[in-house]
Amino acid sequence: MVYRSLSALGASTVLIALACTGCSAGTTDGAASPAAPRSPAAGAPGPLSGADARVLAGVSEQAGTFGVAYLGDGRRFNAPGSAEGEDEEPQYQLTVTPKSVVVGALPAKGGGTGPAAGQHWEAVKVSLANTGWDTYEGILARSLTVQDSEGGSHKALTKVEKLTVGEALDAEGELLLGEQVTGWVVFALPDGTSAEQLHFRWDNTKTVNTHRGWRL
Repeated sequence: MVYRSLSALGASTVLIALACTGCSAGTTDGAASPAAPRSPAAGAPGPLSGADARVLAGVSEQAGTFGVAYLGDGRRFNAPGSAEGEDEEPQYQLTVTPKSVVVGALPAKGGGTGPAAGQHWEAVKVSLANTGWDTYEGILARSLTVQDSEGGSHKALTKVEKLTVGEALDAEGELLLGEQVTGWVVFALPDGTSAEQLHFRWDNTKTVNTHRGWRL
């Protein structure tokens, strides 16, 4: 198995952090951002890093305007509320942070068969935190896809329960306000390719930032 982690990023990670040190909590043109309609849950993760360092919780974000994110960069994704009178305000927010990548991942002993012939597994360790305004119940691992080096898109395998490197993230579940879960999300890729981008998408939901993701 081959690991790609935060430490492997080396100087590039440092440069990304330094580039955002002087960023204000404003918009890309330097103007002040509008106040968030509500505040994130108490106990939620602290300031974001990297490409999303300037994004305030609850502020609508235009897809693709905040640059590229990498391993270790938390990105916030909002979904509109379903209650009457709240359709225009975000109700749910998940902060998603990929931690590391394992190339050649395998199921733990007794955990079933591994990759099919002509394929290999790549697993991404991901944290999802409920930084919104309501208890979240919905998709977790199923919200993630990867794009490989040949341009192919791959959904997460949701029947893998445990890998040799640790527990797999549940396909769906419940997160209380401020709660965070971490686990491995597994993807089956054709041999000869590698995962290059990770994408998050709300299930059956159109949001302004639904296609933003990370370089792996």
